[in-house]
Amino acid sequence: DFVTDLEMAQRLVHFRSFALEGPCASIAGTLMKSSKACFLYDQYFSQRTQSHTSWTPWHQDQPYWQVQGSQVASVWLPLDPTPSGAAVQYVAGSHGWPEYSPFHFATGLQYAGTGMPPLPDIAEGVREGRFQLLSWPDAMPGDVIVFSAMTVHGQLEESTSEKKERKEQEGSDDVGGQFRRLATRWTGDDARYVLRHGEARDVIPSSHFPCTLSAGDEIECERFPLVWTQS
Repeated sequence: DFVTDLEMAQRLVHFRSFALEGPCASIAGTLMKSSKACFLYDQYFSQRTQSHTSWTPWHQDQPYWQVQGSQVASVWLPLDPTPSGAAVQYVAGSHGWPEYSPFHFATGLQYAGTGMPPLPDIAEGVREGRFQLLSWPDAMPGDVIVFSAMTVHGQLEESTSEKKERKEQEGSDDVGGQFRRLATRWTGDDARYVLRHGEARDVIPSSHFPCTLSAGDEIECERFPLVWTQS
């Protein structure tokens, strides 16, 4: 009941048109305070709302990608109203944290051979008051949420009582709809290509759609096209 896909703009003309001709590049470039925005890739998520029993684990996006820099951002677009309990949560200020190892969502196992340390226990930090969470549970189609690719985000797992209360609010006659969202990823002036190690070495760009950049190069090439410049 959960579906995800990525690099659609490399394969599907409508996704590519949205990425290259839509408003996301200017939104990302402006908020990154960059003079330009290059398109990194896109990712699609879909799930049945009534099957919302799993939770997005805490992670940073950027360590999955072969890019480093402070001007790297995601523009997240809900394609359906955000269902109760499905809003992504963001750790305030975590865009300034160091890189932590990516891991496999299905198993929770850390990527092997990355050389990066494991992420701190976010749930524990929230309970202790060390971390503040931000979220936008009323996000609707037409809204966007823009965040640094270094920002730690995910979801706290619901307690049994919270889960029961949510299901009661949703109603027993809810047959379940779709919750679809699209994320487009962008780089700015200070982004540079980096060679990741271990299992992180060919996530983005994938081996299906590689690029010709070398370590230290600016992120601008045929694979990562320049889409927006500051006027």
